[in-house]
Amino acid sequence: MGVKLDKISLLTIIKVVIMVGAYGYLAYMLVTFDHYGELRDRFCGMSGTQATLFIAVLLLMPVNWGLEALKWRTLVRQLQPFTLAQAYRSVLMGLASGFFTPNRILDPVGRVLMLEDENKAKGVLYSLVQTLAQSFAGCVFLAVALMLLPSANILPADVPLSTLNWVAGVFITVITLLYFTMPLWAPKVRYKRSEKIDNVLRAMAEITYPVLIKVSLTSIARYAVYSLQYFLMLRFMAVDITSFQALILIPINYFLISVTPSVSFSELGIRGAFAMLLLGAVTTNTVGAAMAAVTVWAVNYIIPVITGSTLVAAE
Repeated sequence: MGVKLDKISLLTIIKVVIMVGAYGYLAYMLVTFDHYGELRDRFCGMSGTQATLFIAVLLLMPVNWGLEALKWRTLVRQLQPFTLAQAYRSVLMGLASGFFTPNRILDPVGRVLMLEDENKAKGVLYSLVQTLAQSFAGCVFLAVALMLLPSANILPADVPLSTLNWVAGVFITVITLLYFTMPLWAPKVRYKRSEKIDNVLRAMAEITYPVLIKVSLTSIARYAVYSLQYFLMLRFMAVDITSFQALILIPINYFLISVTPSVSFSELGIRGAFAMLLLGAVTTNTVGAAMAAVTVWAVNYIIPVITGSTLVAAE
């Protein structure tokens, strides 16, 4: 009885921490945001075309997280039956859990709450796999961007091409090799000192190449959706950028964000800074570029985080 109460108390503490952290971070972002004037002017004076662009960005938000849920269900079904609706709830709960932590490291804590107790530890490993899959999707777009970059000649002088190619090349190579050799090395991973840990590690052996291919394609589709949202928001903010330029600069922008260590309260500043740095090479509307990055972030996180935190509290 005492053990059960301890588990309930711990779960309650985790839920409270997630709720306070998520809402505290949202409140902090809303209070410290200092570009309300620009956003108000843009929305109040928007044309019919701009309204259409913004509605499209909003409608793509559930598609974005739906693809993430589809990817999560593909992995979790190696452990237990899991519907797409359950996967969607699980993803939102994970989003709320990791929202206020450095690089969202606590996302798996909320994501595995809906799994059976014996599968929760395995679910944490699968959460790392889906993160790796999304990184691989970024590598695909980044590789295309780097191949097109020399002919475009649009990289800002502040970003040396040789350094970018070297760092990105190492990143792409490591992620791709680690990801696609997983079915080869995962079955060989063992931890003889603990049967329980060894049993968890064996769950990695269930991730076969057909599973990886499905997860990879879903991750690529999700990356494309998020990039499209960003491009549409750039157009909404009157940033003069072509689709060809966006195909190059958006993946590089996301790559720089992904390799920059950050804590939640600095994330928006980092996104805005990289947007101004990179897109400043093709437009003078750098404030609009930063606002587009911030707005896409807000659209994709504020409502899902509030929903996810509510689901965590109810679980």
